[in-house]
Amino acid sequence: MNLLLQLWAAKLPASQVLLNLPLAEVDQIVEDAANFDYIIGYTTEFRTESNAYYEFKDSMFNGEPGAVMATPAVAPFASPFPLKPGIIDRVEAMRQKIYSASDLTDELGLELDVYMPEGGEPDTESLIAALVIGARPNGVVRIQFSKQGMGAMRIQYKGPGDTEWQLVGDFSTSPALHNKPSDQPESRVYRGILLEKDQPVGNYSPIYTVVTTP
Repeated sequence: MNLLLQLWAAKLPASQVLLNLPLAEVDQIVEDAANFDYIIGYTTEFRTESNAYYEFKDSMFNGEPGAVMATPAVAPFASPFPLKPGIIDRVEAMRQKIYSASDLTDELGLELDVYMPEGGEPDTESLIAALVIGARPNGVVRIQFSKQGMGAMRIQYKGPGDTEWQLVGDFSTSPALHNKPSDQPESRVYRGILLEKDQPVGNYSPIYTVVTTP
């Protein structure tokens, strides 16, 4: 996805008039490309620092009294352009507009990578899983996601005291429900990764925290 966005950011503005594409949407794709690339880089940095944060949190909750704790550093987030959710949906919508353009030639279509080459494989290197988490009564957690063209989403979680990720399940439809009853509110963290033919592809999602509802 990132490779395609960077390609379009470089080449699509020059083809906007020929293909009769809305200028505002082309401009948005250029901004999306910069933001998407930034988020990929930030995700790697954040993942490292978030691990330090959860170690800090566990020590604060369960550590030895009197221990001196340093506040964990968190990388500042400064995207190149204002953030607008829905990058992947906009990419697919733009692909359809390019593909449907009356003046699209085979040469230009290949240059803009709107055709899947024969025997080609989708670009999975830059895929980043994303979840939307919400607490429901009786300890149930509702998890929404997009498969982004892949086969399924693998969701994992950590509950209080867990040091290793636990499997919620592999889900081919959204939303997923994690039914783990609890008499008291508890803090859990969740993450996901996309699957294709039961194999993980792309990158883990950010880590999401939710407090359950009894």
